[in-house]
Amino acid sequence: LSCMFLIITLKNSRVQYYKTMIKSKIWVNKIVKTKYFQKKGLFKIDISLRNELLRRYINDQDASNPKRKEFIKENSAWFREKLLTNEFPSQQRVGIFTKDNRIEDNPYEVMLLHYFDNLRPKGKDKLQPDSLKLAELLFQLVKKSDINPNYFASFNNVVPTHNLNPMNSFYFIVTGDSVFVQLTTTDRLNQINQERVKNGMNTVEEYMKIIRFNAIDRRFYLTAGICTGIFPDFVKEDFSRAGAGYKNIGHKKEILNIN
Repeated sequence: LSCMFLIITLKNSRVQYYKTMIKSKIWVNKIVKTKYFQKKGLFKIDISLRNELLRRYINDQDASNPKRKEFIKENSAWFREKLLTNEFPSQQRVGIFTKDNRIEDNPYEVMLLHYFDNLRPKGKDKLQPDSLKLAELLFQLVKKSDINPNYFASFNNVVPTHNLNPMNSFYFIVTGDSVFVQLTTTDRLNQINQERVKNGMNTVEEYMKIIRFNAIDRRFYLTAGICTGIFPDFVKEDFSRAGAGYKNIGHKKEILNIN
């Protein structure tokens, strides 16, 4: 965590977002009294790297620019270079980013998703390979807790190679009044859960509970890509037919409290 930028946020914000934290015994005893923010080594933010990341992020976000795809490609190659030289712009290196007194995602999260989204197949085409091998390089950061494992598991190409998700994109598929999940054998689910827990993630069952809660209470940001897919009622037969690989687990109001 970049404590320098957290302090700036606390001083400049309206503070109400942090009142509970500031009043806690942990904040007083472990943070304030021990002068945690003043410890050597907590202020080593790479300003040059942070500025470079922001510059590239601006290009990434300019959807009207006809060269946007080129920027995404260039940015992805830049990320690969930084990964190979141990200079990836993680929060520890570039600090946190705020907007309207709230901590936002690191820009790299959006930018990398664009790279992996571009690997998404069109129609029946196969998923394009991760030619830069960013997934494998980023997986090393997951093991070191430098990036969120749920975020990593939301990438295309990650599911079949790292066994972190039980399905390609959606945990729950809503069609009409029904909710479907992908059929998974007990042995397969155990393998997935073993890998998830090893990499700091919830089990599939635990994460499904989090998704259910997130469906009715959106105060908290759920990191894991798109977890609930909403499909029109007429495609229900596609998921219901024998051999489709999905099972109906109930009505949407009961499962996800979706009216």
